[in-house]
Amino acid sequence: MTDPRRGLEIIQQQLKAVGIDYPIRKLDTAGQSKALADNDYDIYAWTMTRADPAVLDALYNSDWSPLAYAKANPSPLDALLATQAVTVDPAQRAAVTADVQRYVIDNAWGIPIVDRAWTYGVAPSTQGLRLDAETKLVFYDAWVQQ
Repeated sequence: MTDPRRGLEIIQQQLKAVGIDYPIRKLDTAGQSKALADNDYDIYAWTMTRADPAVLDALYNSDWSPLAYAKANPSPLDALLATQAVTVDPAQRAAVTADVQRYVIDNAWGIPIVDRAWTYGVAPSTQGLRLDAETKLVFYDAWVQQ
């Protein structure tokens, strides 16, 4: 797995080019939890893969849910997230989700650094192998054809 600090190092280099000093703190899990709880951070890097865009609500809704790293204040994004949550037509939901994503990027609430991709090599005799909602391999029903 890629070291998440590499993305932060790129940000650090780009900020330095415009005269901003951005020190990277390496914290253990307890230190990270404390920094998050104390709002003692400027940039927090994380990766999250989910099969449904409802994860955007969990991350950016101003109700400050346990996953809401953005710790957002109430904004127009809340209405977009609420609309996304109740829209069932796939095409309409995709359009609202695009609006949510655009708002997050345009307002720098989230800055995509890498698009995580997985590559799996599987023999033709492998059967029943599947991916879960986070694109991790599920071996429960897998078998090898003899």
